[in-house]
Amino acid sequence: MRNTSVQITRQLSALMKVILLAICLLAPSANAANVITNGTFNTAITGWTTSSTPSGNGTTAWSSTNFGAASGSVRGRTNQAANTNYTMILTQTAGTISTTDSVSISFFWYKSSTTVNATLHTTRVRLRRPGGYTVNVWTHTTIPTTATALSGNVTNLDITSYINATGTYTLLLTGAMTNGNNASARAQTNYDDV
Repeated sequence: MRNTSVQITRQLSALMKVILLAICLLAPSANAANVITNGTFNTAITGWTTSSTPSGNGTTAWSSTNFGAASGSVRGRTNQAANTNYTMILTQTAGTISTTDSVSISFFWYKSSTTVNATLHTTRVRLRRPGGYTVNVWTHTTIPTTATALSGNVTNLDITSYINATGTYTLLLTGAMTNGNNASARAQTNYDDV
């Protein structure tokens, strides 16, 4: 009787493996479409539009420093000066997104202060809806110290609840920075692998 019980258990185990394999092979695959062009910033920021406020207080450009899987990132950086404020804004219009789509975003971020701590350092990922209204989908307000830069990896942040109409959406990567009170002060924000 014991040999029969062991044999039945082995047969059931093998059958369960076959059923599990069949389920995996026959299940519909989730074909996620990446609607962002050049989110890796490997060699340039092509496909993105840069703007800033005030425009003379810093720069937003490609950087060879990478925080993700490959080379390069986008960097917003204040000019070296006391109490200078600068907001980098990097935008890209995505394709049409439907209210029935599941939408998520992943990215690396980094921010630092040089010489003295910044007095403001807010990084935000925002989404401009088809009607023109812009919503924040992710915000980080902690100010990095000169001793410790801050960085992180946001993975598969579900932003489906922000998709309120079928249409064209625009992604905005921003970094609002104000230098500390020192002529050599500088603040920096980077994004990578969006």
